[in-house]
Amino acid sequence: MNFAKSCIRFSNLAPVPKNYGPRIIPSTFVSRAFATSNYAKKPAAVVDNGVTTVSFDDGKSARFHNQWLRDHCRCEKCVHPKTYQRIIDPLVATENMVPQKCEIENGILQVKWADEGHDSVYPLEWLEKNAYDLGKSTFIQNHETKYWGSELEGKIPSVKYEDMMNTDEGLYQWLQNIQTYGLGLVEGVPNTEDATKEAISRIGPIRETHYGAFWAFSANFEHGDLAYSTLSLPAHTDNTYYTDPAGLQLFHLLEFKGVGGEQVYVDAFNVAKQLKKQDPKAYETLSTYGTWGHQAGDEGVFLKPSPEPFPVFNHTKNGELFQVRYNNEDRSAVTTMPFDKVPEYYDAIQKWVKLVRNPKNELVVPLKPGMLIALDNWRVMHARKMYSGSRTLSGGYVDNDYWKSKLRVLSSKVIGKDSKKELL
Repeated sequence: MNFAKSCIRFSNLAPVPKNYGPRIIPSTFVSRAFATSNYAKKPAAVVDNGVTTVSFDDGKSARFHNQWLRDHCRCEKCVHPKTYQRIIDPLVATENMVPQKCEIENGILQVKWADEGHDSVYPLEWLEKNAYDLGKSTFIQNHETKYWGSELEGKIPSVKYEDMMNTDEGLYQWLQNIQTYGLGLVEGVPNTEDATKEAISRIGPIRETHYGAFWAFSANFEHGDLAYSTLSLPAHTDNTYYTDPAGLQLFHLLEFKGVGGEQVYVDAFNVAKQLKKQDPKAYETLSTYGTWGHQAGDEGVFLKPSPEPFPVFNHTKNGELFQVRYNNEDRSAVTTMPFDKVPEYYDAIQKWVKLVRNPKNELVVPLKPGMLIALDNWRVMHARKMYSGSRTLSGGYVDNDYWKSKLRVLSSKVIGKDSKKELL
């Protein structure tokens, strides 16, 4: 077999009859060629019974259904070069797609389809990143997650306000800190509401809620929420009464004349991991049974998630924890589980709360004017200690989609990683 051009050719490029497929190459030969041949380090493509197997220059190989390949052609006739939207008709890619020509040149898999004569192109880097045969998924982003507890005190990753506002690198570093730790600090923020708004808007649109979009509040009970008081608040995530809770919550302390009021942050992913190790049954219970949340303290407002309640721990189909939703103060009646599971639920919740309140898991932060902190509301719980005196806090929410979008865009600018071309 001649791999000199890193491809398999068929019928000397002559048209392939509709009911005639390319020569079948025994799968044992294919696997040996890819696994043991010195040529395995050179990109190659082999077509066999409706499947094209591509070997990459790192030694890995992946199978792609020909129907999938036609559906994912990257040429400008199939994907708009500016909008990145698909313009290929979904009926074009049929089950019996047959390549008339298949070769790799300059890092591009080139395929000419027999029935329609269309020329498809696939950058090998794009193919490998989207190799579903290898369990790849374009929108499951691999990134480092650093778990933490009280040991992070005085070490919260931070950026300077001027850097964050004026450079892509500064904004990228802030968002990267949030991605890695679940929280990120900005220091040196002017003590004005406008400065808070401008900082949040660097990420994306401020989310509108029944509290408004941007908020600045003190202990005046302007809204029917304990946050508008001087009372202590136990650790919780916000918006459990929404179907789609805010992704980021941002706090900026404008003024404080008094005593107490320290913020307490808990890495809920870290605590969930501890619970899973300590009591797998309790973890499973809180991953299975949802409980309703509600917001009904304001006139004309009665919020509940729909169409059904969510559990405390929410996972991807691959079992990866991606969201924690827990707010005891906003929890409704427990009515969503079988009768004999109720004791298990209470046992699990109490074990969870005890771990959350373990001082080793609490990061105590005395916020000072000029400090703006952003929390991943899907990961980090926040609490507040009781205080006396006067305090004014400003902030807002940003949807999960928007801050993740900004991070992807900045990845392209700052580290030269074109997420659109690689993943779409």
